[in-house]
Amino acid sequence: MSEQTLKDLLEDLVADVPAPDGHSVDHAWQAARRRNRRSHVLVAAGVAAVMVAGTAVVAESLTDGGEPAPAPSPASPSGPERQSPSSRPAAPDTTYGGVPVWWAPPAEDEAGLAWLDSALPRTVDLSPGRPPVEPGSPVLGVFPVHDLEASEPGRFVVLTPDGDTRELDADHVEANRDENGNAAALTPFNGGLSPDGWHLFIAQQSSIKLYAFASGTWTTIDTPDWLAEGARWLDAATIWVPHALGGGIGSTYGVDGDLLASDVRHGDPRLSVTAGDEPYGIWVDSGKPIAGSYFLHGPVDGGPYSNPEGIVARVGGKSFVLALGVDGRGKGCCPVVGWLGEDVVAFRSQEGVLAWQVGTGTLFRVSELTGLEPGKEAAGASWAWQALLR
Repeated sequence: MSEQTLKDLLEDLVADVPAPDGHSVDHAWQAARRRNRRSHVLVAAGVAAVMVAGTAVVAESLTDGGEPAPAPSPASPSGPERQSPSSRPAAPDTTYGGVPVWWAPPAEDEAGLAWLDSALPRTVDLSPGRPPVEPGSPVLGVFPVHDLEASEPGRFVVLTPDGDTRELDADHVEANRDENGNAAALTPFNGGLSPDGWHLFIAQQSSIKLYAFASGTWTTIDTPDWLAEGARWLDAATIWVPHALGGGIGSTYGVDGDLLASDVRHGDPRLSVTAGDEPYGIWVDSGKPIAGSYFLHGPVDGGPYSNPEGIVARVGGKSFVLALGVDGRGKGCCPVVGWLGEDVVAFRSQEGVLAWQVGTGTLFRVSELTGLEPGKEAAGASWAWQALLR
């Protein structure tokens, strides 16, 4: 059966299935939004969404000759096999603001993606009772493990360069609250781990707790009430704290806790495709390629969901978008993790890390988080993105 014949058959199958109501999805999405809080929003998109997404997956699995490509051989997390990104070009599914867009497969299909080896291990063990952190080495990631609806701090697990996980003693960390008394993130979407993995900041109501992995010591940086939630790293040695949440002017501090400068401007690198796109998480800049995660203003033509989230990447001076539906993923599902190659960017999805070969529809599995107790999550993970590009 030719590729075109298969596509025609699949199109006939979904032709009479009604698409979800974009307005109602829009309304539910907007109602659920909450700054720096991951809400687990389940949107029932119906059979049409699954079928359309499945069409894209099946079509991508065909070779240029029209025959099914062989399934990737199974690989255990400790196996030596390396799956490299395919260099075969793939036509985009649609465009958004003139930028080519590929729709990611639904969350339920992620387990079938081929593995891509990287600086990150295939399995990250977040089980309780991990041995304590030993000072003297940087880390690749930090995972705050807490209850799904936690208002109190949980435990912090760190990922070492050799792929092991250890627990960071942070018993003195208190719950972080916003101006209205709501629980706020301890390690914000902006990323609490420094790009080189040597320092971690944890947001508090009126301060930042800064941990040095080299010495195993804590430093406190006093901040105005509620503003540590908006802090971010400008580089591996400089923390920027906004003068107002959502503002672009702030003060900078060194890793010794000293104030460096006031009235420092900082903001979105304008990766956004349209004026309404809203960034979240870090943006990762490996020199020329740059990528970030966005709530897309939308709607994105040709997709099953209105106002999806998306990974926006700029490579070789050109922009590309990977659109992510809400099929099994929560709001703020997919913050960028880091670059794994010149055109391969990693991002979070569900309890794991995926990678996208920018400019194609090809996705890979990179890591899966294991050992989480029932009712626990690690939504505020932070990554040493400079250390991932090896």
